[in-house]
Amino acid sequence: MISVWAMARDDSQQDVRENPQMQVGDTLALRDNHYPAFINKAANHIDLNGADWSDLAVRFTYCDSLPVNVVHIGDSHLQCDISTDIVRQELVALYGRSHGRGLVVPLKLAGTNQPYDYSITSRSSFSKSTLLKTPWTLTMGFTGVALSATTNLFDFSINAQEVFDQVTIYFSGSAPVVNAVMTELGPAAYYVSQPTESTIAISMVDNVKTVDLSLGAANSSTVIHGFNLQRGETGISYHVIGNNGATYNHYNRIQGFCANTATLRPDLIIISLGTNEAFGRVVASEITAQIDMLVKTLRRHNPRAQFLLVTPAECQRRQRSRRRRRSSTYVINDRVAQVRNIIINYARTNHIALYDWYTVAGGAGSSTKWLNNKLLNTDRIHLTMAGYKLQGNIFADALINTLIISESTPEE
Repeated sequence: MISVWAMARDDSQQDVRENPQMQVGDTLALRDNHYPAFINKAANHIDLNGADWSDLAVRFTYCDSLPVNVVHIGDSHLQCDISTDIVRQELVALYGRSHGRGLVVPLKLAGTNQPYDYSITSRSSFSKSTLLKTPWTLTMGFTGVALSATTNLFDFSINAQEVFDQVTIYFSGSAPVVNAVMTELGPAAYYVSQPTESTIAISMVDNVKTVDLSLGAANSSTVIHGFNLQRGETGISYHVIGNNGATYNHYNRIQGFCANTATLRPDLIIISLGTNEAFGRVVASEITAQIDMLVKTLRRHNPRAQFLLVTPAECQRRQRSRRRRRSSTYVINDRVAQVRNIIINYARTNHIALYDWYTVAGGAGSSTKWLNNKLLNTDRIHLTMAGYKLQGNIFADALINTLIISESTPEE
């Protein structure tokens, strides 16, 4: 047995957190009353903390006549977009209309993992920057990705499982020039909008699943950050901004991050961060200041949006032995509980809705149960695919129940 004095400093597992390897897992993600016994079903609700979601709930109900946008911001748990895709599907299934896949980001072209339901490829070569690889060599975008073509002419091929008839390009610097648009149907009939400072929209006559964009850059300042795939003018869009290893501080460092979220016209902004803060020094005043900066700046640029803060679930950290440098053991990362309490206190103090995923997932000691049920990845930080699907089902239930209750009984 290794004594306490023989343990080395905590291993931050930075590489694992920034480059997760997805595991499938073989446990079914079941719904509602069939949740695993360690799930705290009684805690599976959203505490509004005095926030009034009645208008938001009405917008969802009438999404067949107006657009409704959710923007969900997070870390590696969101970059894979597995749990959030379940929520996306559940909302559309209940309310009956999708406004399109929403935000898609060229994560794979930037050298990192990408969601499974879309692909973005290119024959061109790019200089690239990602959120966690600092210093940034390019202007960082609100998506956490920046690509700059090495030639004046470049292309993107975008394929999605859901049809769309509009592609919005998010960029910084000079606006890209649209030279040609091809789809699986052939040359597209399209209209290009007048560029804003950060977007240019391409509207097509037909609904398609694949689009090939031939673009040009007026100069080397053109940097591409992502795309928005939409269909029609109404329905629900669930946009995900997820970056491996991200913290509140990382998003605060992106110039214009909060202003650019306004281009997505969010009605609900969900923030799921805190896991990576728990692998560093936890100082309540510092983390609270970072949460406050992000929330207040987002609110200033998105005054009509409702907010929801989500606490991180328990995970484990690795400890290495000084005596046995190659051996390691895992222990519960008790700093997660500290970060969870900081988020709860901030939400309650500022009357912001809160979803306590830490408690719903089982609270203290739950990470071992998720691991034993093949729902937690062997890195002890990320979930398996089955785990993320279960998380998505559980969160979807809480979100939908809150929307239904809020429409019938608005806060006073």
